[in-house]
Amino acid sequence: MWLARLFVGKHGVVMMTEARGASNAKAKRELGWQPAYPSWRTGFRVGLGSSEATRAA
Repeated sequence: MWLARLFVGKHGVVMMTEARGASNAKAKRELGWQPAYPSWRTGFRVGLGSSEATRAA
């Protein structure tokens, strides 16, 4: 953690070690919302410009 703190700071370390994920179940259930991508991994790949992910999405 001390090494990571040098690169991303205290808040970055907290995000990587203590932050919890969130559920989108309520938005799906009550609003009929659906995510744009099947997984966060696919969304990251598309957002970062991976042509392979763009074809898969």
